Amino acid sequence: MSYALLVAAWALYLGIHSGLATERVKNFLAWPPKVFRFVYVLVATVGLLALLFFNAYVPSTLIIERSSATRYLGLLLATMGLLIWRAAFKNYRIIEFLGLREEPKTFLQTGILGNVRHPIYSGLILVVLGFVVFDVRWPSLVSAACIFAYLPLGIFWEEKKLVAQFGQEYVEYQKRVPAIIPKWR
Repeated sequence: MSYALLVAAWALYLGIHSGLATERVKNFLAWPPKVFRFVYVLVATVGLLALLFFNAYVPSTLIIERSSATRYLGLLLATMGLLIWRAAFKNYRIIEFLGLREEPKTFLQTGILGNVRHPIYSGLILVVLGFVVFDVRWPSLVSAACIFAYLPLGIFWEEKKLVAQFGQEYVEYQKRVPAIIPKWR
């Protein structure tokens, strides 16, 4: 029963997260962009933290006993993901990301965005894998499965929005730069 609730909670969270990102919802609410962005980030952050706490409190036993190797590998993967996030957020000002100042509508292709189109998702994959390796319990695996099942949809919807926003320039970028796993050069 707890796992079904966990899956339902992830589905609700991811549905709200994606729904709020649509133009239809933005137009329906008709809030000023700064207010909308701030509320979006707040809902996304609070919702994610609530899910992580719920995940931690779902009763379960370890599937694989923790060892020094699994702890270090989990921490290494998560750290790599956080470093990718850090590189990704160098392209954005935190004040704009939080909605406290309007974001410029520019199409960035520099830095990490020259190697991968969705570095936040790339980092997320590594953080989630690190979490699962560090804590191999059923709730962790269920949460990871929910996130990984959602990623192709999230990327599809985001790409669709970016093509609509930036047109042929983004289509050419899609051909040149991989979505989440950079090419070895």
